[in-house]
Amino acid sequence: MKPFNNEQPAIVATVVPEEARLEFLPRHFGTHMLTVENYVYAQFATLCPTYTGGYWHFSDVSHGGCYLAPSHVCSDLSRSGPHGSVMVVRKNGLHIWVGSGGS
Repeated sequence: MKPFNNEQPAIVATVVPEEARLEFLPRHFGTHMLTVENYVYAQFATLCPTYTGGYWHFSDVSHGGCYLAPSHVCSDLSRSGPHGSVMVVRKNGLHIWVGSGGS
């Protein structure tokens, strides 16, 4: 029997280059991109009252999901979202993982 960690490929996040940022949200969220964008920013403002907007880092994840993180710094908080998404606020910013399917 092989160890579990040898059976699964590594999950890798790749930073989206500046020239590809405009296609990032439509590619992952389609026609719901504005709703998702508004929800993400509003949730971060709820979790971190000092947030007033700013630059977000986008990454594509090798399993088909995506990764969003603002450049804003906040203290440690976490919250589970709908459909298995998880938002974690750490000292280096909020991280939102969005997977494709699964729980």
